[in-house]
Amino acid sequence: MAPALLRILVTLLFLTIILQKYDAQSQEWCIANDQASTTLLQSGLDWACGKGGADCTKIQVNQPCYLPNTVKDHASFAFNSYYQKTKHSGGSCSFQGAAVITTTDPIQTMISRAWEQGGKFLGKRALMIIESIS
Repeated sequence: MAPALLRILVTLLFLTIILQKYDAQSQEWCIANDQASTTLLQSGLDWACGKGGADCTKIQVNQPCYLPNTVKDHASFAFNSYYQKTKHSGGSCSFQGAAVITTTDPIQTMISRAWEQGGKFLGKRALMIIESIS
């Protein structure tokens, strides 16, 4: 009885892993269009965070997604927040051409860009703390 149960559990675990991988591969994100002007991106960002109802709290100052502090990155966050919230009820990823859909997870790019901007500050801050201790 125990070997049969073990086989079932291993099979279920395997299927769960496969389904999660498949779901991640079919994921879509709505991000800022590289060809869009800053003015168009700002307009879309304002709409998404306002009338669009996107959750933009995480891109505010001192919040986890504030860096990188660019209109493009903040617009990408807001566009995707709106899109994920509304895509199953007819919401689109257009923002008058300011946004595009991608199947590549944008979080990796944002993390590396945040490190480039914030890492410099954190490095200087760490040095100041070390110097004040010694």
